Amino acid sequence: LLKALEELQGTSRPLDEFISESKHTEENGRMDIVDSKTLKSTSECANMHNGQIMTPTNANGSLHCLEVELHELETENQGSQVSFNQSQGLMHENGHLEQDKSCLEKENRKLRQQVKIQEASLDSSSLKLVVLEKENRTLFKKTNYLSEACAKNKELEKENQELIQQAGVDKRMLMTLREELLDQRLKLQQKESDFEKLTYELERMRLNQETRMGDHEAVDQGQCKQLESELESSLMKSLKIKKERMAALEARLQESAKINQQLRQDLKT
Repeated sequence: LLKALEELQGTSRPLDEFISESKHTEENGRMDIVDSKTLKSTSECANMHNGQIMTPTNANGSLHCLEVELHELETENQGSQVSFNQSQGLMHENGHLEQDKSCLEKENRKLRQQVKIQEASLDSSSLKLVVLEKENRTLFKKTNYLSEACAKNKELEKENQELIQQAGVDKRMLMTLREELLDQRLKLQQKESDFEKLTYELERMRLNQETRMGDHEAVDQGQCKQLESELESSLMKSLKIKKERMAALEARLQESAKINQQLRQDLKT
């Protein structure tokens, strides 16, 4: 196309200006529409300057071809401009995407750090939970042991109260038995004293009767011996009964003393 323009115009100066203008338009991504009248006037001026004479038919045909090619170039230039604009938009969008990617990577790193921290915290919480569960089981065992000990302690307190009451009863019974034993001893001593007095009286009566005369003495002696034997038998029976009662009281007293001692040992334990 450029060679045809050079041949038609016969000079390279207007063509060089057209080429530089076309190149400048391609570098900036756009091309201005060249008016066909301007192109015709430029061609006529070039022909007049070079002194060449062209026929109108050849000039119109060449200009028409140039206009067609120029229109094609404009169409191609517009497509290139659209592609260039799309490429610029994509580059701009790519820049935004790179920024978003960088932000997302930073956010991802932060989230990973937070996840690691949370995992460490979760592990620590799990260990604490295991320790607390172990302590809970230990406390549960202690609670059961203390509950059983408390129930046993209540039973022991109840038994202790019963033993204290029984000890009080036994103590009162022991005091009563001691009083009865003392009373029986006093009575026994009184009986022994009475027995000694009666023995003395009988001996005195026997001596007096020995001084009497004949039959009266024999009769009185028989009566005295009979009376003496009856009195002695009565006293022996009474003493035997008293001794049996005293032995029974002493046995009860010893048994009560043993029970009292056992209760004291139970209370101490």
